[in-house]
Amino acid sequence: MALVGRANELSKLARMFADSQQKRGRVALISGPVATGKTALLRAFSESAVRDGAVFVGAVCSRVERAVPLGVVAQFAQNSSLPTEFRERMSALLDREPFGGSPAIDAQAAAAERLRMAQGLCALLLELSESRPVLIGVDDVQFADAPSVFCIQYLIRRLTSARVLVVFTESEEAQRLQPLFRAELLREQHCERLHLSLLPRASIEEFLSNRLDRAAARRLAPHYDAITGGNPLLLTAVLEDSAARPDRVVAGSCFGQAVMTCLYRGGHMLLAARGIAVLGENATPARVGELLGIDAVLTAQTMRNLEQTGLIEAGRFRHDATASVLLNELTLHERDRLHRRAARLLHHNGAPALSVARHILAADQNSDPWMLPVLMEAAQQALLSDDVQLATQCLRLAACNCGDDEQRAQITARLAQVEWRVNPSAATRHLTPLTDAFRRGRLGGFGTSALIRMLLWHGRTREAARTLELAGATVSDPDAEAAAEMHITRQWLRSVYPPLLAHVGEEPSQEEVTPWGGGISIISYQCMQAVSLFTQVVTRGGDDEAVREAERILQRTRLDDKTTEPIEAALLALTYADRPDLAALWCEPLLKEAAARGALTWQAKLTAISAETALRLGDLTAAERLARAALTHLPPSGWGVAIGSPLSTLILATTAMGKYDAAVELLKEPVPEAMFQTRFGLMYLHARGHHYLASDRAYAALADFLTCGEHMRAWSLDAPSHVPWRSDAASAYLRLGQSQQARKLVKEQLSRLGSRRTRTKGISLRLLAATEERQHRPGLLRQAIDLLQDSGDRFELARAVAELNGAHCELGEPGKARTMVQHALRLAKECSAEPLRRTLVAHAPTVEPEVTEAAQSAHAGLFALSDAERRVAALASSGYTNREISSELYITVSTVEQHLTRVYKKLSVRSRADLPAELNLNMAKTA
Repeated sequence: MALVGRANELSKLARMFADSQQKRGRVALISGPVATGKTALLRAFSESAVRDGAVFVGAVCSRVERAVPLGVVAQFAQNSSLPTEFRERMSALLDREPFGGSPAIDAQAAAAERLRMAQGLCALLLELSESRPVLIGVDDVQFADAPSVFCIQYLIRRLTSARVLVVFTESEEAQRLQPLFRAELLREQHCERLHLSLLPRASIEEFLSNRLDRAAARRLAPHYDAITGGNPLLLTAVLEDSAARPDRVVAGSCFGQAVMTCLYRGGHMLLAARGIAVLGENATPARVGELLGIDAVLTAQTMRNLEQTGLIEAGRFRHDATASVLLNELTLHERDRLHRRAARLLHHNGAPALSVARHILAADQNSDPWMLPVLMEAAQQALLSDDVQLATQCLRLAACNCGDDEQRAQITARLAQVEWRVNPSAATRHLTPLTDAFRRGRLGGFGTSALIRMLLWHGRTREAARTLELAGATVSDPDAEAAAEMHITRQWLRSVYPPLLAHVGEEPSQEEVTPWGGGISIISYQCMQAVSLFTQVVTRGGDDEAVREAERILQRTRLDDKTTEPIEAALLALTYADRPDLAALWCEPLLKEAAARGALTWQAKLTAISAETALRLGDLTAAERLARAALTHLPPSGWGVAIGSPLSTLILATTAMGKYDAAVELLKEPVPEAMFQTRFGLMYLHARGHHYLASDRAYAALADFLTCGEHMRAWSLDAPSHVPWRSDAASAYLRLGQSQQARKLVKEQLSRLGSRRTRTKGISLRLLAATEERQHRPGLLRQAIDLLQDSGDRFELARAVAELNGAHCELGEPGKARTMVQHALRLAKECSAEPLRRTLVAHAPTVEPEVTEAAQSAHAGLFALSDAERRVAALASSGYTNREISSELYITVSTVEQHLTRVYKKLSVRSRADLPAELNLNMAKTA
């Protein structure tokens, strides 16, 4: 161990040694906490003194040899630095020692012999000092045997005119083990005390510099200080643990051994440290003493010693590894015993439930009645801090040790809900006990609702139906919360699992399911509102009021176990009300929160919704990335029937991007048969049909689309913005050359959409244009483009612009066609729609890629345009001629030309072919 930070102490010892050589004998007492370098200081000084001509007479005291009479003095005679004559004389003196002999020797004779021994030893050492300076060193003097202490004290009182320096080292235990010797020693005028403390930061840096380069030592010194507090023994140990990776600070096995070395040498410190390890953050001197049955004053002093040793700071271990080392040293029985005592102690002292529960869990027992409510409260507190693992452990132990069947069923239902947050598959093991509890009438409204949802999620439709039928008999239960839970369940069935709706009893009156009329909680009421809103959107379609209500729900709802359903419902309501842009904005912070809180199920479901919104906004790359992420957060087995959500989005995105092989592999992924009896099955049929259509399997696609339509009509989920099966089927009919059937379906879809300007209406108008005579197509396509541009769906916008390009080509309008193909190419490239891009290039071989690239530079200048310039530029980018723009905006052709000249200059483009696609056509036409 390198000796650093002790220059002052070495200087004082050197001064005292110099004084002793002038026949002024001195005594130095080096004290300090365990392992702070007292022995290293004595060794370094003795080596220096020997080099300067001194005779060193040393001894090391030990706790285990404290009962050996004259064990310390006997070591004096064994020092090789003593001249041979003196060693022999000292050995002969010790050979006459009677203290280990016959017990018949009376006390008076023993005292006389002890005095003669002390006189003889003193005479020998004083005689030796006449010829050479003598340095006597006794390490850990607090463990010296009583006869040796007597001899040493006798010698010290006769040193004042001798060339002798005596150096003792002692730990903090000396005050307890050798109080009289210490008091006598310190009263001597020629005695000086040197106290060693922990190394300061600068000395730690110097210490590290012996093994690391100066820059690394400076950078790592704070970390070593934080772990060791400047204890030299601990510093050395951490350095050894970190040898393989010098750039890191590691507290490993060497650190653990050093900790135990400190504690074993520190008397009561080991016992107190065990108490701190067990109590953790709840450790106080009073509690540690009570836990271990130790006097409070002694415990407080011992904890101060631990702090001075560098093991603890403010009553806590500096490093978690210390507690682990101490607990591992205990037997399993002893560890359990201490944790049980700690649990009772903390509970009696009114400690928080979480603190008490940690000890109950560590002891793995719950035998006392008071422990059950503590575990339940602790589980709730753990969930508030998102410690799902701790909450699960509390609930599991509570369920295992609960003797009441009904209470155990409620605990199990809560446990299943908590485990669901991170792994729905893990919660399936609770389905059987929950089902049994339900059949015995031991499961309340919350538990019944949770059971039904889990059964449905995992596709266990028959069991769910039976449970629904039995639960239907209790819908008139006066318990308002139970009625609310059943109402929420009905709404979920109506919108997600409609075939099972027949198994539910009649709908309760509104008074039974409101917080004012029925006394239900606000959270339950908010959940009812959100689920009812979602049901309204997927059955009848969304409107502006539905959008506002969805945002109100999201504004006032915080993400937790009980609110994931209303949040999910509100986000989906926005999505299917053709406002995926708003849903995406709300998803982003919710996703960050779910990720930060480690809730994988929440994260997976929110990511799946984000993927769907990205798809509806035409961001195919993001849709693919998010859908894959959703399937990573939860494996397919964990998704249950809801696998249809991320899987469908991924199939649609990869198909639109031209990744057909990837889509084929996704379609091979096994899905639960029960999924096709849910809304997730509708999504899957929609996605698979589009893949078939892209693969020139129009009949297979049509079959999927029509099957989807049959289910939607039968289930009363026939809102086009949810799954537009009519326009899907129309696409297939058009591919098969059956335009009349396509026209009929599109017209029907438009009639169901109302007057709102939506993405779904834009898609419908694009397909309607394909059924019209060629001269009528541009007008409908421009309307579709206006709507799709407003909706933000770049992929559908690209398709509409591409078809407008085709319409202009058919009408013999190459100038307009050229403008449209440029816009379509740019949009297709932005959303990674590779098949669409290839089709456009194939039909427009003269398009030069560099022109498309040049148009990119125009985006930044859009805000520099005046309103009049923007209107003209928007119409020009749509393919209008200057004369048509003049007529549309009621200005002269010359004014149009002047506006365009300024537009080209501000946007740094050469012609209208380079104008950005982002120009708002709708604003240009209506301004």
